[in-house]
Amino acid sequence: MDLSASIALAASFIIFLTPLPPATAGGVTVLEDAKSTFSEIRVAINEIRETAGGVWRFLESISSAVRTIARLVDPRALALLFFVLLFSAGFAAIGIPRGRQSFFLSLALADALWFVWGKSMDEEMPSYALSMALVNLYLLSPYLLYLLLRRSVPPAAGRALAALRRRWTARKPAERGYIRRIARDIDDESLRLIASLSRDLAETGKEEAVTLSGESKGSITRLRDTLDRLYRIGSEE
Repeated sequence: MDLSASIALAASFIIFLTPLPPATAGGVTVLEDAKSTFSEIRVAINEIRETAGGVWRFLESISSAVRTIARLVDPRALALLFFVLLFSAGFAAIGIPRGRQSFFLSLALADALWFVWGKSMDEEMPSYALSMALVNLYLLSPYLLYLLLRRSVPPAAGRALAALRRRWTARKPAERGYIRRIARDIDDESLRLIASLSRDLAETGKEEAVTLSGESKGSITRLRDTLDRLYRIGSEE
């Protein structure tokens, strides 16, 4: 072995046996900062992953709702309703108030554009117009149902409320003061009726036929109504 190789081997052996110097405070701080930075990055990545998962679940829910609505509702009706609302908003911007007139004006405009589109596409117009009519009927069916219910529900509701009122008054016993008022009304109206009948008899003289005056007939009607109130109280107990 030559001299240079021996010197290199000895130097390597000496360096291997020499202990490394302890890490300085600055080096430890750098390592701690790097460790903290990597930890924060890992936490941020986890938060981004959780947020992305939440957004994805939200989009899935929206997509599922849209698919459900699309299965239940004709997409053409939804598109027609969208354009009607769009035109209605435009009419409102130029001063036409929202309401039934604005809605039907917007619907007529949307139908006109739809018809022109089909004609420009060389569609078979009889079937195309029938399809348009069905979609319009589908869109207007809630409004037509509302008109039908508005005509039929109030009388039925009035009858139902009257029945409930009768049932409620049947369960509620009459008060003593109410009975006294009815008795006083019967007494007063009976006296008025007797006086009116006496005048009718006096006016006819000795004739057999007696014509009841309007005052007597009105008194009879009022007395009958009062007696009906008393009868209802007796029948409800």
